Order: sequence, then structure tokens, then C-alpha cells
Amino acid sequence: MKKRHLTMACLLLTGALTLPACANKEKKKQAYYQKGVEYVKKNDLKAAVLEFRNALQIDPKYGDARYQLGLAYLKEQEPGNALKELTRAATLEPSNLDALLKSAEIMFLARQYDQSRDQINLLLAKDSTHPEGLALKANLDLVAKKLEAADKEIDQAIAKQPALARLYLTRAKVSAAENKMEDAEKALRKAVELQPDDMGLHQALASFYLSNNQLDKAEGELVAIKKQFPAAPAAYFSLASLYLRMNQPDKATEVISQGMAKDPKNAEYHLFLADLYKRQGKFDQVEAELKEAIGLAKQPLDIQAMLADFYFDHQQFEQAKAEDDQVLAANPKHPRANLVKAKLLLKDGKNQEGVAILDALLKEQPQWGEAHYQKALADLAMKDRELARREAAEALRLSPNDPDAHVLMAQMLLMNNDFDKAEQQAGQALRLNPRNLRAAIIVGQSLLGSKQYDKALKVFSEMAAKLPDNPEILLNKARCNLALKKDADAKQDIEAVLAKNPGNSVALAMLVAILNENKDLSGAIARVRQQVKAAPQAAGDLLILGSLLTEAKQYDEAVATFTKVIKLQPDMPEPRMQLAKAHLLSGKPQEAIADYRELLQVKPKFLPALMGLGGLLEQNGDTAGAEQAYRQALEVNPKLGPAANNLAWLMSQDPKADLGEALRLAMVAKTEMPDAASVSDTLGFIHLQRQAYGLAITQLEQAVKTKPDSGTFKYHLALAYQGDGKLDKAREMLTQALAGGDFPERTAAKELLAKMN
Repeated sequence: MKKRHLTMACLLLTGALTLPACANKEKKKQAYYQKGVEYVKKNDLKAAVLEFRNALQIDPKYGDARYQLGLAYLKEQEPGNALKELTRAATLEPSNLDALLKSAEIMFLARQYDQSRDQINLLLAKDSTHPEGLALKANLDLVAKKLEAADKEIDQAIAKQPALARLYLTRAKVSAAENKMEDAEKALRKAVELQPDDMGLHQALASFYLSNNQLDKAEGELVAIKKQFPAAPAAYFSLASLYLRMNQPDKATEVISQGMAKDPKNAEYHLFLADLYKRQGKFDQVEAELKEAIGLAKQPLDIQAMLADFYFDHQQFEQAKAEDDQVLAANPKHPRANLVKAKLLLKDGKNQEGVAILDALLKEQPQWGEAHYQKALADLAMKDRELARREAAEALRLSPNDPDAHVLMAQMLLMNNDFDKAEQQAGQALRLNPRNLRAAIIVGQSLLGSKQYDKALKVFSEMAAKLPDNPEILLNKARCNLALKKDADAKQDIEAVLAKNPGNSVALAMLVAILNENKDLSGAIARVRQQVKAAPQAAGDLLILGSLLTEAKQYDEAVATFTKVIKLQPDMPEPRMQLAKAHLLSGKPQEAIADYRELLQVKPKFLPALMGLGGLLEQNGDTAGAEQAYRQALEVNPKLGPAANNLAWLMSQDPKADLGEALRLAMVAKTEMPDAASVSDTLGFIHLQRQAYGLAITQLEQAVKTKPDSGTFKYHLALAYQGDGKLDKAREMLTQALAGGDFPERTAAKELLAKMN
């Protein structure tokens, strides 16, 4: 009994101790909550967030604190955290309809339409006439193109609370979707009338006028906004943007100057002016405005990174790096500064390093269109066209108003000979930025590619009138004239380019093509000698001269010329390839083999050299050397059809070779070059050796059909017929082979026919 009394006493004592502790926790929780509310009133949201979280540490199920924390996150523009807290608040406090509403609104803005609809249905189940709930449901139905439902819901909302201005914004959207523009305008004006001190409502009305291209009305509304809200920078920016759209930059500058006079320490005005001057090509003033903004900004690193980017875009790379290094020293993770660093690396050909930075940026900000654009450039530089195309498409999706993204896509379409779409993309870039020279050139090149020569000539002629010294424009104009058979006009533009830039090898090659068209080889050589004299260090011009000398069979001078080019450009493969060709044509195959070997010392994975070396070694009886060259080529590209075919053929001639491996290689070649007669012959011959006569006949018949003049192919087919017991067909094929010209197996074919007769 005493023990029981002792236990009860302990329990009573524990309860007595717990009650004050619980009371203290409740007081602390309430104190944190009240402090948070006070901080919200003072607009000190970071401090408010801390206090609400302190309250929730004591009581995680404190619904009011969850709700207020969600609202604070919403004001801090942290929608993810806001949604999390407001959703939990709505669960903890089912009567808190505002928590349901705001969480549904966040989901709507994040395009999570199904989740938003679920949330708003919960709200309307509790209050079927909730005005803002009905308005959000109307917006959801508008997205789903359920106009009749949206129309009914917004009317219900307005009937319930006709003085709530924001409802009329939804009414305007629904009316506009129904193509009732007068009703939409009326609704927006009603919203402004109900809440005339809300600048956002005035801006919504101005935006409506802009979207309907009613620029006069938009201007009137924006001027009124500026007058009514003289301290609001957005009023000046909106009106100035309209003047830019109306191609009135002087008025835009004047408006920004007025705003700057009201708020001289606002860096945003200088940034707007910088963008305005950039559009006008006043680059010195852009630099000055950016520097001024750096001195005024609360976040100067952001603008300093913009300045670095500006320097990069205008090829002032040292200044770009200097500014960028300063930003990264202060903040190594600064996104814009890292983007500029990536651009500098790409410019220097360090594509892998640049891509590594871009990948890290895109991991953090996957919606950054400009980073996708730069990655597309890097992929293109690394010759991965498909990956570049995907990145360019993503850049365009994320930044539809970026002219550079349109230009890049246009360039890639042009490379794929998709001329109509290339012209469309370039045209869109020009609409966004009429000064974009690259876009204008692509428009002309697209017209040229689609054989609209007269239109293309008109485009390039108009450009040449404005930029008479631009070599790219003049050469494209010359291409148009060549297509129109106006050789004299074409030569005039080409000569103009060569006069100003003697080392322009593209122009010289075009001129040589015109001379060659007229069978004037000696005239072409003389003209190129003249150009080489004017630009003796131009490797491209010397390369053209060497090629012409080779064609004229002046091999010694050609060899000397190519040797000069190699000294000027030791890493350039083309002159060494041409040197090997000159040696080979002059009857010096060993020198040609040496040329290929020297080139492979410089570029060990250069496929044309590996294939050229393999072919020469094969012709000169060095089968082992040829096989080694072809194997090296296949290490570089395992699907290289010619290398696979040649190696398979050499193996088929060796009794000790692995015919299974030879067959695998021949199948690779067949996959890559299905219509090549030599490939069909190789594969058929290997089947023949493996005594698979039916398979051999199929391939060898295809070889003969593709190349009926080949005695070798007919001889191989005769062997297959013989093996398959089709002796009449074998005799017929041997007879045909022997009736033709000479071929290496002629003696063997003659002996076989004699035996069969």
C-alpha cells in the first residue's frame, strides 16, 4: 500500500512539473509568432521567417505559423517554400481557405494545372461561391479552352463580390479569348476604376492595348501612369519600351532621363540606357552607362559581369577577362561571370573546359537559354551537329526573342540545306534586330541555296550598297551573279575583294573557278602568281597555286610550292596531302608514302592520310603495312566503310587470316556502303571462300550488275556459280569476262574456262 501511494505521488509531482513547462513552451511559441507578425509589418521578411520557424520548432503543427511563414516566403519570391508551407497550413487548418487559394495559385503559376485544380476544388467544396476560388477555376478552364465554363465561373465570382478589382482581370482574359475585345477593355477599365491607386491594373490595361497593336491608346495610358505614379521606375521603363517598339529612341531616352532626374541613384535607369544604346550601335555609350551603373548598384558584381560580357561580345577579350576575373575573385559561383569564362574558353578552342562550366550552370539553372546557346556553339565546334541542334532548339524555346538563337538555328538549317526554314529563322532574327548582319547574310544564302537567284542577288546588292567593303557580302553577291551566268559582274566583285584583301583565298578560288570554266589553265596560273606576289605569306593562295601547277604537270614547282605552305602552316594537313599527290603523279610513290607518314606524325588520326597511305602500300605490295594503316583508321572510326572493305579484302587473300573477322569487316563495309560494287565483291568473295555459295552469288551478282565492265567481278561470280554446280552460268560469265578488257585474273579465267569445256 505504501508503495502504491509513493507511485501516485511521483506521478502527481511529474504532472506538476510538466504543466509549467508546457505553459512556457506555449508562451514562447506565441512570442515567436507575434515577433514574426511585427517583422512582417515592418517588411523585414527574413527576420519574420526566422521567428515563424522558431515557433514551428516548438510546435510543428502550428497552422497559423505555417500560414504566415508561407506568406512571407511568397513575398520573398520563394514559391517552392511558400507552396510547401501553405499546403501544410491548409491541412492543419481546414478552415483556412486563403491557404488553399494561395497554394492553388502557386501551382497554377508553375503550370501544375491538375494539382491546382485539385486544390481549388477542395476550396470550392467548402465555399462554392468563393469569388477568388471561382476566378482561379475560370483561369484553369481558360487554359483548358473550356470557355463556356470559364465565362460562367467569372460571372459568378463578380456577382458575389463586384467591387473586387482583380476579378475583372480574369473577366478581361476570358472575354479576349472569346474575341470580345470591347468587353475585355471594359472589364480592365472597371478594374482601374475600382482601384485607381494600383499601378499594376493600369499596366494591365496598357498591355491589353499593346497586345492588340493599339499603340496610341497604349501610349496614352502609359503617359497617364507616369504622371500618376512619378516615383515608380516601372512607369518610365514601360513608356520607354513602347517608344523603342515604335522606333522612337529619342523619346525613349527622354523618358528615361526624366526618371533618372526623379531617382538619380537608381542603377536600373543606366542599365536601360545601356540596352537602348546597344540597339543603336552606340557602343562607347553602352560602356559608359554600365560603368555608371556599377557605381550605383547595390549588387555591383552583377553589372560588372554584364560589362565583361559586353567586352567579350565586342571582341575586347583582355578587358572581358580582367572584369570577369574580378567578379569571380569576389564570387567564384557567380552565374554570369562563369558564363563569360566559358565563352572565353570556347573562343580559345578549349571546348571541353567550356562545356564543363556550361553543364554546371545548366544543372543549377536548366532554363537559362543563353547557356544552352553557348553549349550549342561548343557542340558545333566539336562537330557534334545533332547535339548542337538539340541545344540550339532548347535555347530558342527558352529565349524566343533572342536574335542570336534564331541566327544559330538558321545557320544549322542552312548547313543541312533546309533553305526555307533557314530563311524563316533568319528573317525572325532580323525582325528582332534589324542590324543583325549575320541574319541578313543567311537570308540571302538561303535564297541562293533554293535557287532564287534574282531575289538573292537583290538582297546582297542592297547589303553591298550599305557595306561596300564587306568581303562576305561581295562574294555572296558574286555567287549569285555566277548562278545567273553573269561572269563579268561576278569577277568585278571578286577582284574588288582581292584588291583590298590579297590573301583572301576564298575569293581567289572563286576567280580560278571562273578561269577554269573557260579552260584557261595558263591564265589561272598567271593570275594566281600575281596574287601570291601581292600576299606571299598567304598559305591558302599558295595552296591554290600548287594545285594548279599539279594539274599543269609542273610537278617540281608544285612540290616546292606545297613545301612553302607546310613551312607556313605546319599543322595544316591539306598541303601535305597535295604534296603526296604531286609526288605520286610525278611517278615517285615512295616520296608520297613518306609524305603521308610525315603527316601522320603531326596528325596521327587523320583519316584521309591513313587511307591514302594504306592504298599506296597496298599498290606497292606492302600488305602488312597496308593492313596496319587500315586498322589504325578503324581505331579512329570503327564504321569507316572503305577501311573495313580494304582490310577485309586483304585478309581474304591471306590463307592464314581469320575469315570470320574478314567477314565481320566486310559486313561493316556493307552496312555503311550498301550500294558499292567493290564492297559487294569483297563480301561475296569471302562467302565464296567459306563455301557459302548462295550468299556469295547474291553479293557477286550485285557487284556485276553495279559494275558490268569489271572482269574481276565476273571471274569471282563464275567461281561462285561453279561451286554451286551452275556450270552453264559459270561458262557464260567467264566468256563475258574474257570478251572484255584486261583484268588481273584474265589468265586464271581463261584456264578455268578451258577446263570446263
